[in-house]
Amino acid sequence: MVLLQIKLNEIDVFKDCRITDNQTLQHLWWSLDVSKHQRKAMASCHKMLVVLIFLLAMAKSFGVEDKVKVSLFYESLCPYCANFIVNQLGKALFQQNLISIVDLKMVPWGNTQFASNNAWICQHGPDECVINMVEACAINLLPQTELKFKLIECIENLDLQGRHGEWKSCIKMNPKPIMDCYQTRMGVDFELKFADDTNRLNPPHRFVPWVLVDNKPLEEDYQNFVAYICKAYKGRNKPEACRQHVLETSYLKEANSSHHDQDQDLTEYVLETTDLDLKRRSPEDIKIILKEPSVTSKK
Repeated sequence: MVLLQIKLNEIDVFKDCRITDNQTLQHLWWSLDVSKHQRKAMASCHKMLVVLIFLLAMAKSFGVEDKVKVSLFYESLCPYCANFIVNQLGKALFQQNLISIVDLKMVPWGNTQFASNNAWICQHGPDECVINMVEACAINLLPQTELKFKLIECIENLDLQGRHGEWKSCIKMNPKPIMDCYQTRMGVDFELKFADDTNRLNPPHRFVPWVLVDNKPLEEDYQNFVAYICKAYKGRNKPEACRQHVLETSYLKEANSSHHDQDQDLTEYVLETTDLDLKRRSPEDIKIILKEPSVTSKK
């Protein structure tokens, strides 16, 4: 903003509404030395302040300041990540309007490691390194959360179908910025920033997808993310997803209480096992797997 400085009895008044001493606008308004032009400038500042206060009050009333921070640390070709993004997160956010109370952050780095020469070693091969960077470019360049998510969701859906090589078809609008980004230093820098975000997690992630709600990791309970988000939200206007989830969680609590002993054994086994593939499974899948003698037997 260009500053318009007005001298008034050694008091500096700026058009951006800053006053260098403790004089008030009201005092300045009635000063006999104030010209008509200067009074208009101060009146404009006063109106701007009134509008700003009104907008802040409106934002507060609609819960803008109360949005829950949700962070997803993932990698682009991980089947568990793809399934979570497409079949759970996306549906809750955009079909059940959970996005209205969520400040979403997506971090496509996951279990990628640095080699001794600083090359990237992606868990699912070189294609994953490329698509991680494409999604990093989309996250940083696209202007709206929904546009970012829909592009990523499209790529992850292709991955679930075994067609991730067709990822370019997901860039519908003006593909040039993203295409230029992932092929240049810009994309590398975006991805290195996400690498740093991932490596600074405390506690460190143990698998992907790794979900945080208000900076608290959900760990193995990440599939119950809606309940955590709704509980963390302090605003007045909760979306339909939260009202539905109250009934779902009540039903699950009753069902789970009748299987407490079985679930306790299950929890102990999952905590002890080093099988990362098993750790990523849902509790229902693990119960089926554990019925197999070769899996349940402990050495």
